Amino acid sequence: MSRPKPKVLMATSPNDKHKFDQITEASEVFAVFYNNIPINIRTMSLVEDVIPRYKNTTFISKGSALLLANKLNEEFKTNKFKVFKMIPGEEISDE
Repeated sequence: MSRPKPKVLMATSPNDKHKFDQITEASEVFAVFYNNIPINIRTMSLVEDVIPRYKNTTFISKGSALLLANKLNEEFKTNKFKVFKMIPGEEISDE
């Protein structure tokens, strides 16, 4: 079964590499939480001067979020990583 085409809300003009960005509607957003607290995953290196990298913990696909939560539960030998469906809430601005 093929994935349904997303509703395009807006798009940029093609650039010199024949690429452009589209803003598409997401029906749902899912996030991985630990013990009911939203998390970030930071990957560190034992090598000096390597910048830490952060992995995604929010997804538009429920399956991707569940896979990450299950992987983290196995890796840390717990069952406290869970997936929450995000709903519209308070709007935040930089003012």
